[in-house]
Amino acid sequence: MAVTAALLAGCAAPDGGGTQAGAAPPGFACPPTGTVIAFADGRRLTYGGAATGDPFVCEARRADGGTARMLANHFEVPLQDEANIRRGMAALFPLRSGSSTSFVRDRRTADGALVRFSESWRVLREGSAEIGGVTRSVLLIEHAEEIPQIGGYSGVWTYLYDTEARAIVGGDLRVIRGVNRAPNWRAASVSVPR
Repeated sequence: MAVTAALLAGCAAPDGGGTQAGAAPPGFACPPTGTVIAFADGRRLTYGGAATGDPFVCEARRADGGTARMLANHFEVPLQDEANIRRGMAALFPLRSGSSTSFVRDRRTADGALVRFSESWRVLREGSAEIGGVTRSVLLIEHAEEIPQIGGYSGVWTYLYDTEARAIVGGDLRVIRGVNRAPNWRAASVSVPR
């Protein structure tokens, strides 16, 4: 689900909140415990709150019984270059129109090659989206990504961030250069405990 070039101007610098394991940035909270996000293909996430000792990592049970642990409720952990991702994503919060961040993260492939991702995130505006026949309040978030080592790939996701569920519930991809066959997607339903 998880689920970036240079579309941002004046990106925020990390303010220290959430940049270290064991802390979350101001304005970040995992989805309320018991929140369920379901997909048409049968996938489902049932959120259980923040990971013990790390409120910037959200935990969810998958439909197959496995557990997902996601930094900033987006990047599945463990992951390579977590410190850079943590610092970069911490700067995006609190989410509000105009919030932005950019950072570089590195990943090594199985054969040891270094792949560098240049990422930019920006909250575009408030809006609404229909999810499972229900109109939900969302923030539109742009995630631009450039990967020079993979054919000069560049693409931009526009995510729908459900403000009540505190989770991304849809994404549309626009490839600028190169190839990415990831499909656009929407949650089939969102349920937040009252």
